[in-house]
Amino acid sequence: MNVAIIGGGASGLACAVELAGRGCGAKITVFEGNDRVGKKLLATGNGRCNLTNLSAESGGYRNMAFASYALSVFPPESNIGFFNSIGLYTRTDPCGRVYPLSNQASSVLDSLRFAAQNLGVNIITDIRVHNVEKREGKFFINGKGGYDFVVLSTGGKAAPSQGSDGSGYKILRSFGHRITKLSPSLVQLETKNKVCVKQLKGVRCEVNMTLSLDGKVACQKHGELLFTDYGLSGIVSMEISAYASPYINSGGKNAAVSVDLVPSYNEQTLEACLKKQAGIFPEKAAEDILSGFLPKKIGQSVLKSLGISGAEAAGGLPEKTFGKLAAALKSFTFEISGTKDFSFAQVTAGGADTDEFDRKTMQSKKVENLFCAGEILDVDGDCGGFNLNWAWSSGRLAARSIAEKVVRNVKNK
Repeated sequence: MNVAIIGGGASGLACAVELAGRGCGAKITVFEGNDRVGKKLLATGNGRCNLTNLSAESGGYRNMAFASYALSVFPPESNIGFFNSIGLYTRTDPCGRVYPLSNQASSVLDSLRFAAQNLGVNIITDIRVHNVEKREGKFFINGKGGYDFVVLSTGGKAAPSQGSDGSGYKILRSFGHRITKLSPSLVQLETKNKVCVKQLKGVRCEVNMTLSLDGKVACQKHGELLFTDYGLSGIVSMEISAYASPYINSGGKNAAVSVDLVPSYNEQTLEACLKKQAGIFPEKAAEDILSGFLPKKIGQSVLKSLGISGAEAAGGLPEKTFGKLAAALKSFTFEISGTKDFSFAQVTAGGADTDEFDRKTMQSKKVENLFCAGEILDVDGDCGGFNLNWAWSSGRLAARSIAEKVVRNVKNK
């Protein structure tokens, strides 16, 4: 039985190694458009490759209803064991993020490449697959071959410089599959108030962020915020973008984030602390009494938004000002105008409609022996190893399903 895996990224390589390791006798060929496999993988986690997260089985994904089965069969612990078995060892940080012990993404890619080669997987690079047809029970790749199974693991549209061109969607459409609305996800947010964020460019702080769409709370996240000249970046903004981007790219025009700049204090306690500071240091400038809570530039910006001069003596501030200031620090609001495009995104939101796939096998319900794995499907996760975990789990599940079909076919002959 011949198996063609189209796309030599994370899910495609995991599928190839898992399938070859099951010893079912399948002949496996991986087709990769770049000059080497795993190019995008090398850039993940800032070159360190956050390859999974111990919380991934229990949540952190859009479309968990479809993803849950693959995540339960191949949970994070199983994926860690999978890499251990091919020579890669890992470490886990206090937040449950798992990295290669070497702290280098190249180690993850090398372990997959060496395992695939050792198991006899045929890898063909520098070939763009633009056409897949099925005739008389066989698949033909760019008009050639005669494969019994095809796995589409081409990724989405995020990071086109690394070869993600969305070509897999065209192939799926040719088989009658529906592709949901595509949006850049885990990407920076652009704000309408450019003047404020430009003043804060480069400033980082730990915050709680709440996204509202059409005036209703859509999600809440905690993490590091980075101000830029165009808007908001950092992990917390990236995670918020997973919910904001589909809304904005579908024509939504009423998106805003409320930033809690001092998450460790409630509003009443914060107000009392500010009054106390002003009472102890009445001659201090208003902006200086905020320096014990957050970066000075942010304090200046919040004061300015309230029409308060940062140079004004803290002791001369009206009593009610402290309540307004505390409220502003707990809810510093920005209107969101959009996001950066796919060239800045880590993953794609949207993809192959999962209603048309069997979540227990990754097989198409429309085309027998056609499978999908990874980002091409309408599943995306949070920052912190969730998306790579989905790649491993979905790729390995597709491999298991194919191996079982191969064994059944051999027995029935």
